Amino acid sequence: MIEGKGDMLVENTLQYKQELDTYKKYNNIMLKVLHIQNIEANSEEMPPWLVTLIQSSKTQQTKICLVAVEVFIEILRFEDRSNQIDGGSIMHIQRLIADP
Repeated sequence: MIEGKGDMLVENTLQYKQELDTYKKYNNIMLKVLHIQNIEANSEEMPPWLVTLIQSSKTQQTKICLVAVEVFIEILRFEDRSNQIDGGSIMHIQRLIADP
């Protein structure tokens, strides 16, 4: 192995880990914000951060996919407490995630 190449690999691995941790923290924060977001029940679009999360979940990078799946599972566990017919914004987002 070329001297210094191992150090560069360790540095790249640490940077990737930091980026993944930041990605996970960001999505967990947005997940908490989702409870209070004002999303119309008849809206046909998800919040932009959720669209990005879905797109990134389709990558070949296992760790990114696992973070996305964790967030999706948490969203599907939310109880929609709105009194709207056919559910409110949370239920609408759950349907958008769960429907093929």
